[in-house]
Amino acid sequence: MAEHAPPSPNDRCSAFVSDQRIVLAGNLLAATNRLTKALDQHLLATTGLSLVFYEALVHVRRSPNNRLTMGELAGELGLTTGGATRLVDRLVEREFVVRVQCPSDRRTLYIEVTSSGAAELEHATTRYLDALDCLLIAPVAPVQLGALNEALSQIAIAPFRQSTSD
Repeated sequence: MAEHAPPSPNDRCSAFVSDQRIVLAGNLLAATNRLTKALDQHLLATTGLSLVFYEALVHVRRSPNNRLTMGELAGELGLTTGGATRLVDRLVEREFVVRVQCPSDRRTLYIEVTSSGAAELEHATTRYLDALDCLLIAPVAPVQLGALNEALSQIAIAPFRQSTSD
């Protein structure tokens, strides 16, 4: 019976460059990191608003009744509740959002966008769309945009579907 030698370090490392799953994940992560950094820099330079502030305002504004609980906002942004609390504290300081007591449950606080927050969001959205056109839309062939959006949408919900089916 022939014994099989364990794979050499070189054999194991070759997967890093040849396995399509690793290459795809690397490309997706690199694109995400670069896009996030560029969008954050663009928003800060043109509006003084960070990308995380912008995303928080978007999530609250487009939610049912234009409000979210702290836990809902944390979930939407992928933050801990403590991280969401600190973010909301900073948004409150800038008068972009207010905390509103839930009338039926005193333990629940809603986050709502103020009129100045809505105005800031509208201004920032114009700049955000300009950046998206340059950084995300222009590099991709128009015929590929639909397929790219569909694939990313499926990837975005895949972890949620897996965790709910366990």
